[in-house]
Amino acid sequence: MFELDVLECPVCRGPMKIIAEITEPKVIKQFLATMDLPTEMPEVDRARPPPQLDFDWPEDVEGPVPAAPPFDGP
Repeated sequence: MFELDVLECPVCRGPMKIIAEITEPKVIKQFLATMDLPTEMPEVDRARPPPQLDFDWPEDVEGPVPAAPPFDGP
């Protein structure tokens, strides 16, 4: 399911085990800075607006637009 198995050595394919869990934000930032990685979250763009629900139909169309015929499958 994932491309990387964190419990498998990428060199010898042997088992690895977790020896530490870093949860303190200050320590995480120091660790990332030491590895020249970003220490701040990137800016997140606003979500796009929802799709247009009402369409501007030509004026010569009267009444509701006919629905597509039902699909019976291949």
